[in-house]
Amino acid sequence: MDVLAAVLAAAEPHTGEGLTNTVARLVRSGTLPAGTKLPTVREVAAALHMSPTAVSSAWTTLTRGGLLRTEGRRGTFVVDQQTEPASPRFWRASLHVGEYP
Repeated sequence: MDVLAAVLAAAEPHTGEGLTNTVARLVRSGTLPAGTKLPTVREVAAALHMSPTAVSSAWTTLTRGGLLRTEGRRGTFVVDQQTEPASPRFWRASLHVGEYP
């Protein structure tokens, strides 16, 4: 599976928040299954014409939310949601991004 192509096809606005939402949605839908290795921060940044800092921030948010795990130089991987669920707070926040009262 070409992970970068899947992210590009589903990409929201090219911001850190948009990338976070896109990857979270792809993980929840099963498009990016558990164990999938994500492209490097620099590869994603170049493909989306974003700063590496914004991509890194998205990866950090998704890691804190329990959707991704990093293994240093080995890479960043999608987490099995059956064994390592994300916190309820993360899911509530990710469902309402972009909505304003």
